[in-house]
Amino acid sequence: AVVRGRRERRVALQELAGRTAALHDSQERYRAIVDRAEGIFLADAATKELIECNAALRALLGYSAEETARLTLYDLDTDTRDGVDAAFRQLTDGKRPLQLDRRYRHKDQSRVEVTLHASVFMQGTRAIVCGAVRDVTALRDSESQLRQAQKMEAIGQLAGGIAHDF
Repeated sequence: AVVRGRRERRVALQELAGRTAALHDSQERYRAIVDRAEGIFLADAATKELIECNAALRALLGYSAEETARLTLYDLDTDTRDGVDAAFRQLTDGKRPLQLDRRYRHKDQSRVEVTLHASVFMQGTRAIVCGAVRDVTALRDSESQLRQAQKMEAIGQLAGGIAHDF
């Protein structure tokens, strides 16, 4: 009976080791996917404290993992506290995902234009905001340049039309 008990224990330990290794591999794959995605964060809906964010968001805003652990959404968003609170009230009151255009603050204090896709889920009694952030700074700059070029073209056509009349 003692031999059988030891053998069963050894088999159980081997099975546990196999499951632990499989779980570790699964977590590594999950982390690899999340870190390579757009900027993603989890924040406490009440305090706006960052709970976690991925490597892409840290790279976008220039922060280390240790630094982001001490940040709130108030630190990242260039809007006032009231503005941030109002945006997140829309999210929590509506209980549906939102897409918002925001300006985030890089560690070097430059501004980053982003589109934020945010939703709320409950973890026990705690409301958690899940946000996906896409950098649209280059897109906004291109749109601005296009508008400027269109204005210049319109002025050129107007000037050409006036000159033609004379």
